[in-house]
Amino acid sequence: MGSGRSGVRSGVRAGVIDGAVAGCVAAALLVTGLSGQHSGTGLALLGYALLAVGGLALAACRRAPVVVLVVASRFCRST
Repeated sequence: MGSGRSGVRSGVRAGVIDGAVAGCVAAALLVTGLSGQHSGTGLALLGYALLAVGGLALAACRRAPVVVLVVASRFCRST
């Protein structure tokens, strides 16, 4: 019988991996957003923030997958 510690360790590892994936996706979304045509309005910063939030929402995908799906799809579609 195991001591149960491997479950905690794998949970921490999964959280780190989820955070890394979310960071990479957020960076990719921002790079894509920045490479497009700029409108010159003040709303551009809001759009970039929404892109980042949409990508970073993936960090919570193991806890609340439906909420993450809604947040990510909403923010990515609104820009």
